[in-house]
Amino acid sequence: MERTDQDFKDGLALDLFSPKDRTLVVKQNNSPLPAQFITGTTGEPFVALSTYSYIIQMNETANDLIAKIEIPYDPVQLQKMGVEEANTYVATLAPNKMSWVIDETTRNVHRSENNTRIIKMTSMDGEYLLVGRQTVDTSNIFVQYGQGATRTVNMTGGSGLYVILSSFLTSSHNVWEIASCFMLYTLSHNG
Repeated sequence: MERTDQDFKDGLALDLFSPKDRTLVVKQNNSPLPAQFITGTTGEPFVALSTYSYIIQMNETANDLIAKIEIPYDPVQLQKMGVEEANTYVATLAPNKMSWVIDETTRNVHRSENNTRIIKMTSMDGEYLLVGRQTVDTSNIFVQYGQGATRTVNMTGGSGLYVILSSFLTSSHNVWEIASCFMLYTLSHNG
């Protein structure tokens, strides 16, 4: 296994182990697909944090790598754009070239070095773009059952709410929880 650790002038860094010699080519795409087309994660809006993307091509298909790609970000630019460091991602262009894909399981933000990574890669062929989510929340939000500003959540109707209500009613909950859930469902559908 040979290691290649390549740092580029603009801060892009590739670190990979390959069981055999391969040729790798990196190009900049100055007109990438806009960042509002994101799949694989929730929240919005997403914005591009760079004016270009990176296209990485290998001389042969390689699915046997141990690799990571890291792209730097500028904390001052993030602040101006309304993006927190925890909301930065390296997105991969989908095979159909219609969206950018984010995989939360292979994402890593290294705040002390101001870069965001995709880790645990077995292949590097593809196009990559640094994106940011302009959302205040950086993780899942859970609302405790009850009343008051910190214990209520707005819900709108639809078949999804019906499914939640049905499963809620069939599980073991007390009568007040069931009544509250039913009231939320009724209010969202009638008023």
